[in-house]
Amino acid sequence: MRLHFDDPAFNPFAGPVALYRVRLDSGGYDSCGCYFGHGAPLYRADDAEGHATHVRAHDRAGAARQIEAAAGASVPWLRRP
Repeated sequence: MRLHFDDPAFNPFAGPVALYRVRLDSGGYDSCGCYFGHGAPLYRADDAEGHATHVRAHDRAGAARQIEAAAGASVPWLRRP
């Protein structure tokens, strides 16, 4: 599921959020076979309720900043980036 944050006051995540890098193969596919292509490293953020989004960033901290900016609020990370 890919979330789009159209309303800056809406934070779709419920509870702590895990943020991790998604490994892609040489063809740009993840381990489930979803195609993401090539570019900056891919990160996924998700919570226990199944809300999730993907962003591209050069590092984990950059991915966290993008997600918080899009959500318009601080996100409760499981581990601080």
